[in-house]
Amino acid sequence: MFNAELKSLVFTAMRKAGEAVRAFEPGDVEVQVKEDQSPVTEADLASNRILIEALQQTGKTIFSEEQEAGEPLNSAWIIDPLDGTKEFLRGTGEYSVMVAYVEEGVLLFGAVYQPSTGTLCYAVKGEGAFQVQEGGEKPLSVSSNSGARMIVSRSHLTEDVELIAKEFGVSEFVRCGSIGVKSMNLIMGQADMMLYTQHKLPDWDRAASHILLEEAGCSVSDIHGDAFVYLDGTKQQQGFVAAEHLSHARLVEIAKKYV
Repeated sequence: MFNAELKSLVFTAMRKAGEAVRAFEPGDVEVQVKEDQSPVTEADLASNRILIEALQQTGKTIFSEEQEAGEPLNSAWIIDPLDGTKEFLRGTGEYSVMVAYVEEGVLLFGAVYQPSTGTLCYAVKGEGAFQVQEGGEKPLSVSSNSGARMIVSRSHLTEDVELIAKEFGVSEFVRCGSIGVKSMNLIMGQADMMLYTQHKLPDWDRAASHILLEEAGCSVSDIHGDAFVYLDGTKQQQGFVAAEHLSHARLVEIAKKYV
């Protein structure tokens, strides 16, 4: 399904969506607060419109943070038009556009684009993870070594994360906004593991990053070690853990004491 033509359609749409976001000045953009108290801006909505217009060409259902489906789904595009809205408003550049595709509940494709740097990474189930570069694609994989650099939220570091990190023996915290940007930084070698504990993350917050990390060689789960379920409106799973297999298992085991 994910041939060169379809990938080109998705990547072009993501880049255009990123350009639309960058056209807004963080200090001047209109901000509204959604029911879950998260911010949504004109930039989110502009990006959302571009992605939906492009993906509608595929004839597949679209499930977006800014346009949720009204009925249960088992196959759909899952999009987050602006992951890291708070970081966008702060002007850090640590925000991303994320697109994933789920077929019969199985993640088949995911892509993350960081407009501020032009970094674009994607993964196809069973084919690996790649960074799209001029003139080709660079395969990405996590180190098999059990490193100890943990990538965590830029805006807050919770006590339970600090306790888990201390017991694990984390040597360095890498602070960063946006789950999408975190996932790319991890598989590009800037960190060794990724940990969230508190938030119950909806599908659009984790789908693209999940397959990107998994295809790069990470184990990925919620904070309890359970596999993520997609397009199930009854379930929002807590936290996000990604690391090479041995480190992942140890992180989940330690987390049981604190979460």
